[in-house]
Amino acid sequence: MAPEGQIHITYDDVAMRFEDGTTVMLRKPNLKIVELAYGDMHPDVMMSARVAPPMIGLGLLESVPESTILEFAKQQQQDTTPVAGTPNYVLDVRTKEMTLGRFGWKAGQPNLMQQNAAAFNGDVGLTSALFTEENCTDQQDLCTESLSGGDPEVSDNILNFVEFYTQHLAVPQRRNINNPEVLAGEALFKKVGCDNCHRTNIQTAKREGLPVLSNQTIHPYTDMLLHDMGEGLLTVVLNTMHLARIGERHHYGELGIPKK
Repeated sequence: MAPEGQIHITYDDVAMRFEDGTTVMLRKPNLKIVELAYGDMHPDVMMSARVAPPMIGLGLLESVPESTILEFAKQQQQDTTPVAGTPNYVLDVRTKEMTLGRFGWKAGQPNLMQQNAAAFNGDVGLTSALFTEENCTDQQDLCTESLSGGDPEVSDNILNFVEFYTQHLAVPQRRNINNPEVLAGEALFKKVGCDNCHRTNIQTAKREGLPVLSNQTIHPYTDMLLHDMGEGLLTVVLNTMHLARIGERHHYGELGIPKK
């Protein structure tokens, strides 16, 4: 089966000047899909460059109480900081209710089970109990006519195994914790207010049947909110029931040494 197209990427050099006069050069990516195999793309298709988020520690982030995340947003709004975060609410396909988003681009998925099932469907084209329709367009006859791998193709048993795997990928041990340069960076991190959003200490909730994720103090360097990062990071993502604001980006946790 022919791929939908090929990614063509070029870069523009962009000069950025700091207050002390130092100039650095950044690269701005320009994306284009070429060699389209199934017709022209819609003129309103939106594209932006992405780096895959880390898989480690996701079960711990899933275990952060919703009330904690909402309290972060409340505190930031009260502080009237220019980077105050906003919670994102998305559709839980199992409960059919709007719930707090935590995973994916712009916190577009509410939990790891749905995140995994959506990846099976959108990335690999496999159906499951959560996403029962094949991910084929009307122009892809080979896709619609191909043999099915089952109904569904990903069983609940496999979904449960993958959920457990993604929940329990461990966070590496922090290194160089007494290194003077690391300690100086940590002090600077706090001094300039990075930890207002990149939260360094969060307590997870007690979760039935998941003892290693329960009642843990974690250091994720995230508040799991959406933040307006300015025109330079302008993107729009349309979720099932919510349009994320222009320029907002979800903070995925470093779960390690802070970098700012």
